[in-house]
Amino acid sequence: MKEQGGGVFVNVCDLDVTRFKPDSSLSKIAEEGQEKLSVIFSREVKPYNIRYYHLMVNNVVTRKKSSVLLGKQGRISPEMIGNHIVKLYHKQVENPDDLFQQFLGRQLSSSEGQLLQQLL
Repeated sequence: MKEQGGGVFVNVCDLDVTRFKPDSSLSKIAEEGQEKLSVIFSREVKPYNIRYYHLMVNNVVTRKKSSVLLGKQGRISPEMIGNHIVKLYHKQVENPDDLFQQFLGRQLSSSEGQLLQQLL
């Protein structure tokens, strides 16, 4: 990307795996480290015209979950996430210059929303 004079790098983070687990201090440490690394990395690549995003998703249908669930109860698929990344690339999202982006399948509880707002 440096040689090409620009590009887009997206780090996809599943909130259901990393966020909102007060009883798991080790996952909290890993999550906070990942967020800090995202900030550092985005600053490092900016002079090279590389846009970096930390994309937070939730309620993703994976191989372990039935495909019948897709579209129900706010579930999203990897394809839907890919389509959202294309929108990020073309800056067709609400705040295209924000490092922390979200593509959420289900609504967050009020406590989850408050924690997420602290990050954003």
